Amino acid sequence: MSNSDIDKTTRLKKENEGRYGYKRITFELKPSGYTINHKTVLKFMIECNIGSLVMISRYKSYKGEVRK
Repeated sequence: MSNSDIDKTTRLKKENEGRYGYKRITFELKPSGYTINHKTVLKFMIECNIGSLVMISRYKSYKGEVRK
């Protein structure tokens, strides 16, 4: 990853206040002309400790014991 890629990634992260994860950052880099793999972006984010601050919880269909 070049310095311009790193600068762009950290700038995107700061602009969005930690709400963007590696997938969204990769998606934002592609229209700007950066051809970079999502795994490379993830590796960089792990190295620099700039992970996403928001964790979306998955839908849980289990409701426990339901009585009639």
